[in-house]
Amino acid sequence: RYSQIIADVEGRGSYSKANRCQLLKRATTMSARGNATKADKNIWLLQAGMELTEVEHRSRQVRSYRLDSTSGFACITWSPSKKHTRNKIAISAVQAINKGKASESFKHISTVSEDLCFSIVYTSETNGETKTLSLIASTADAVEVWVNGLNRLINSKASQMAAGGRRRWLEHIFEAADKNGDGTLDLKEIIKLAKELNMGFTKRNIENMFEKAHHNGKVKESLSFAEFLVLFEMMAERKELNQLFEKYSSQENKAWLSPSGLLHFLEIEQGMERASVDYCTDVIIKYEPTEEGKTLGLMSIDGFRTFLLSPDCNVFKREHEAIHQDMTQPLSLYFISCSHNTYLTGNQLNGESSIDAYKAALLSGCRCVELDSWDGDNGEPIIYHGHTLTSKILFRDALMAIRDTAFVTSKYPVILSLENHCSVRQQDRMADCLIEVLGGMLYTDQRDESRKLLPSPEDLKGKILIKNKKLKDEKSAAVGQVDVFIDEVDNTNMVKRESDPSTCNAKRHTANPVEKKVKLSVKLSKCVNYIESVQFTGFEDEGPCFQNSSFSELSAHKHAEHNGVQFVRRNRVQLSRIYPAGTRVDSSNYNPLIAWNTGCQLVALNYQTSGKATDLNTAKFQQNGNCGYVLKPEAMREELSSFDPNQKKPYLGVTPKKLSIRLLSAQNLPKPEGARKDSEIIDPYVNIHVLGIQEDCCKVHSRVINDNGFNPCWDEHFTFTINFPELAFVRFVVLDSDPGKDDFIGQYAIPFESMEHGYHHIHLKSTNGKPLPQATIFVYIEIQDIASHEGQKLDYQVPEVMVPGIDSALKEAPSLVLKAISTCEDYHKALSAFKASCGLKPHSTYRKGVADLAELVLSNSLVLQSITMKTSDVYLLSSQTPPPNTVLPMVESFNKLNLAIKAVLEEDDSIGVQLEKIYHTAVRHKDIVMEQREKLSPEVKKQVYENYCEAVQGLKAIIRYLHRTKEAAIITAKKICHTAEASGLEVKFTTL
Repeated sequence: RYSQIIADVEGRGSYSKANRCQLLKRATTMSARGNATKADKNIWLLQAGMELTEVEHRSRQVRSYRLDSTSGFACITWSPSKKHTRNKIAISAVQAINKGKASESFKHISTVSEDLCFSIVYTSETNGETKTLSLIASTADAVEVWVNGLNRLINSKASQMAAGGRRRWLEHIFEAADKNGDGTLDLKEIIKLAKELNMGFTKRNIENMFEKAHHNGKVKESLSFAEFLVLFEMMAERKELNQLFEKYSSQENKAWLSPSGLLHFLEIEQGMERASVDYCTDVIIKYEPTEEGKTLGLMSIDGFRTFLLSPDCNVFKREHEAIHQDMTQPLSLYFISCSHNTYLTGNQLNGESSIDAYKAALLSGCRCVELDSWDGDNGEPIIYHGHTLTSKILFRDALMAIRDTAFVTSKYPVILSLENHCSVRQQDRMADCLIEVLGGMLYTDQRDESRKLLPSPEDLKGKILIKNKKLKDEKSAAVGQVDVFIDEVDNTNMVKRESDPSTCNAKRHTANPVEKKVKLSVKLSKCVNYIESVQFTGFEDEGPCFQNSSFSELSAHKHAEHNGVQFVRRNRVQLSRIYPAGTRVDSSNYNPLIAWNTGCQLVALNYQTSGKATDLNTAKFQQNGNCGYVLKPEAMREELSSFDPNQKKPYLGVTPKKLSIRLLSAQNLPKPEGARKDSEIIDPYVNIHVLGIQEDCCKVHSRVINDNGFNPCWDEHFTFTINFPELAFVRFVVLDSDPGKDDFIGQYAIPFESMEHGYHHIHLKSTNGKPLPQATIFVYIEIQDIASHEGQKLDYQVPEVMVPGIDSALKEAPSLVLKAISTCEDYHKALSAFKASCGLKPHSTYRKGVADLAELVLSNSLVLQSITMKTSDVYLLSSQTPPPNTVLPMVESFNKLNLAIKAVLEEDDSIGVQLEKIYHTAVRHKDIVMEQREKLSPEVKKQVYENYCEAVQGLKAIIRYLHRTKEAAIITAKKICHTAEASGLEVKFTTL
């Protein structure tokens, strides 16, 4: 097979002869010997290049396509091309490679076999839109080479960037600056390159470094690549990184970091629990670039920098990169990644519709896509934005694209949100297409009408569900009628209605919206099961779990503001879909946080539009392995949830966090998108946004660094208070300060709960969410618990339910709640105090503190006494004589920590049991509350129920808090034991 492809490639005459011959010789030799992998041979062949036929609409063009090896396999290039600046696709921009006639361009190609066709779906560098390159190869084996070779490159991109990305990036900029192609750079070219890279050096500075960079001190007119690397390292020197390296490097030789020194760094600065000397040795072998360092088992400053830039030191928690949440909860208890008008690649009025947009959305992890169906020619339904100039695609083609990509990124269920405008005949055709194209993927089981909650993502894995209207009676006729409201039937009229506030209020936000009857095919109705669309008629109407409603962003925001608690409670059982206002004809997006904060699951965004909303959406769904489903916070999942996203007081049972960010520096910041390479050097500054519930939202910015985008240094500190961590995000935005509008440089958004402690490089992304090569900001992150009563008297009052039986049951709760909170927070404060006495940071592992303490204890005749309790052992240090003053603070704080652990274990067994009893008594009285409140006035009735929910959920939150603290205390006690014994401390066991 490979021999045939090699022969085919060798016969082409449009390549660089030397390059082609070298690659083909290598591929032929390795193929004959059998000592190269299939993937290696694929890549060598793609470097050599092949002739392929590009198909665009009805036209065909034969071109030579190859991988550009000069930039580290960074892009696919082709020739001939009239658009010289656009004849490439970056590997990082490729979203998918599909075999067969999967793209829209092939629909007019009937004479070419399916196995000769493939397509590359990618993001355009010019406008961020999803594009498709449709290609025909000469043989099916050539298709396999392209598909498998490109997939290999895409899958290994992250590891390539970690290991050798910086070297390849430097090779690329060196070659780009070498205009005459002689393999060297003279002083003039270096000065020009420095400006292109946003370096703020003076000409004299560059001349001095240019002279020092020459090999053996022999000054020449130009620098080789090896000498250029020396020059670049001088230019890129980072004092803040050198200081950090020296802090933990060997006392004998500051040029090296030993495994034990790296271990101390990881435990103290990064708070890494899993670190060990063996792990650190492996890290050194993996990232140390010099043979000397690898031989000695030591890490140089270059290795340390590479490690800090690598995925192993990512600011995003490693465990959140995989699916780690419980996927067996009802569907309504998850946030679900959702796209609006998925078929569009541009604006809502005359943008292009494309099946590739469905592929791109699903491959990015989206789990709910929208199909606007209308009657088409020849009895075939079409998809487009009705009554506009957007282009049209076939409903069937869209389903084929969905079928091919639905479960590539995630195996969890996909929802097809149908906006149905078709006649009954074409609705029947839609149903036929759904069944024929999707086959076994389509979920066709009859729903269980008795279910109180929806099936789980795990139950529905690998299935596609249909979201649409459903007939009440599907047996009596082939056609039925359903009530459809005007705002759902004709979405295109929204522009006029929503721009007129009076019309908007009358038609969209009243309890009695205008409605009309439309005919619905029984065939299509039968495709709908657990996601039946109905009109929202108010929070008092509690429908079955399988009914869902759609809300415009305006309506959702209004409900969030005035009925936040009720909205959260409704979204515990039923799905809510939020869509952009009709006035957003430019496909802009609304703020998704407001909807997420009220538990709305399907927050539909225009995926084709980059910006803050899509940045947050990407971050939101990264935190559970990018599977498209994120479990809601526990406070939103409770049956009697009283969670209010608008409340200003602390959330009971939720520990607020103090986030401290030290902004140190940035590296390799590019010029604004679209700017000329020789444009002025940027003046960067950084905005840091904390986003979440209203009380947590905050934005700060650094000072401006003039004329330096290459390695600006700030060393500024910022502090934030986060009251509800599970809904919070942190977003970093780098801007170029200008007299007019400041230009965007790069951004990075992350869920707060996914942030790691310590020193990290934030890898910046472009406006369309793609990585900016080597562009980072260097930060130090510290996260601490905040005591809820810090600085004020601790108080708690159980809301009066105004039902005698309940109020009497709850009267003992306040004192128990206060004692539980106090006990838990005393433990957390004692743990922090012990770390501080050992000279550790709040997030450092206390293992090193215990080990350091052990060294002092062993030399001062102290004994570790173990007190055995029911659930764990607690340890106290004791001695026949008082310990010396040098050891006393550590001994006292250690003993206070262990007494606090003991108190938590005791209180959970006493107070925890009493609170559980009160809680279950209150829950059992729910029917009495509901019965009693019916006798009251409407105003009092609502207040009674809200107070009851708040009281019950307050108790549940405190019980959870006490249990979590107990679990943490047990883990702490066990780790103290293991570390103490490993350090040689004698343990005396005493039964309590």
